[in-house]
Amino acid sequence: MKVLVRNILLVTVLSVITLAGTGNAAEKPLEELIADRSARLYLEGQVLGDMVLGARARLDFIYIDRTLADAARESEAVPQWLEWNTNYFGSRKSGGGELFLLVFETFKPWTFEPGMIRVNGKPIGTDDIVTRSAYVPHGDLPSDYTGRFAFTVASEFVGPGKEIVFSCQDDSVTWVVPEK
Repeated sequence: MKVLVRNILLVTVLSVITLAGTGNAAEKPLEELIADRSARLYLEGQVLGDMVLGARARLDFIYIDRTLADAARESEAVPQWLEWNTNYFGSRKSGGGELFLLVFETFKPWTFEPGMIRVNGKPIGTDDIVTRSAYVPHGDLPSDYTGRFAFTVASEFVGPGKEIVFSCQDDSVTWVVPEK
């Protein structure tokens, strides 16, 4: 009888482990989730195949939704910048808007102000930024500078399949919100 109970328990435990493993295998890796939720803009640059010529900066706009926030919290290999910024997801600071993260790297000196960034034609205002103001880059930035800050976009603009246009100065990129 003890052997039968032990075998039933062993089969049950192995089944749970197998089912849990199967569920995780079907999910996308964190890098894929980030790629699906990102739009890249090269400021003043010309993209030629795999090369970019003359860009002042690279701007990556990353949509932080429930799927990405949960994956970042569960991942052991999450970049620290993403871990910090996913903490804003669902917080009072986000004010009910949809959370985005701007990560940029300068290739040439650049004078930057957050209001230069527009989402669907609307400039990012100080009320939209959820990162503490002391950590929001602005002013004259040198080459090889990396900056990032989180901001919100009105929920009416963000829905599965909707297009969002991110722009800075005269350059823009269109991105489509993924289906969950």
